[in-house]
Amino acid sequence: MPLLQTLRKTASHGLRMAPRSSALYSTERVFPNFSVYGSDSAFQVAPSAPQYTNGGSYLKTKRVGAIMLSWAKATNSGYNYQNKTFFSLSPSEVGLVLELLDSRIPELSLTHSPNMNASEGDKNTKSLHISRSSGSDGNPLILIKVNHEGESVATLNVGEARVFKELLTYSLPRLLGYHSVLEGPLNVEGGTNGGFSQGGGNSYASGPNSGYHGSNNKPAGDWPF
Repeated sequence: MPLLQTLRKTASHGLRMAPRSSALYSTERVFPNFSVYGSDSAFQVAPSAPQYTNGGSYLKTKRVGAIMLSWAKATNSGYNYQNKTFFSLSPSEVGLVLELLDSRIPELSLTHSPNMNASEGDKNTKSLHISRSSGSDGNPLILIKVNHEGESVATLNVGEARVFKELLTYSLPRLLGYHSVLEGPLNVEGGTNGGFSQGGGNSYASGPNSGYHGSNNKPAGDWPF
């Protein structure tokens, strides 16, 4: 019995003294992705965060984020990950894909080219086509095709299409950086420096280490730019 009490005290002390999970505060880069493995290719969806520029006392969006789609063609031994085809979706293009997933439009075609005047046969031109279909069991499918020196196809079933939609919906405002303000500290009237932020306001960091740290003590309608 004394031994059991000692073990309980030790475990309780360990729980109280345990530091916060380092994963929540890690400065290491994270590469999340959603994958669908099909007979034609392995399809992956990954987010790309927005980039900010240092304005001295504030950070301003330099480049909005994107959703990167990629296809790795199937081979006899697996998938050719060394020669993937990529297609990047801007926030407005993510909105179009969501319209299709919500059944508001029947299909969607997008074309990307580094040269806006390039012909359709330009080898650098990539085209994306998304449409709805039905499987042999009668359940709906989403077909996502990319053309770039050949065609790659991803077929999403009902569950996979739902996951795809939820990820896009969650990511959309964050691609524009809205989370850095709307998910920051609460704005309380009568905050410091004549603003409306309680405490230090929004805190930002850029760079691989500590980088720039600033506070936003102004209301959202009074940006410095």
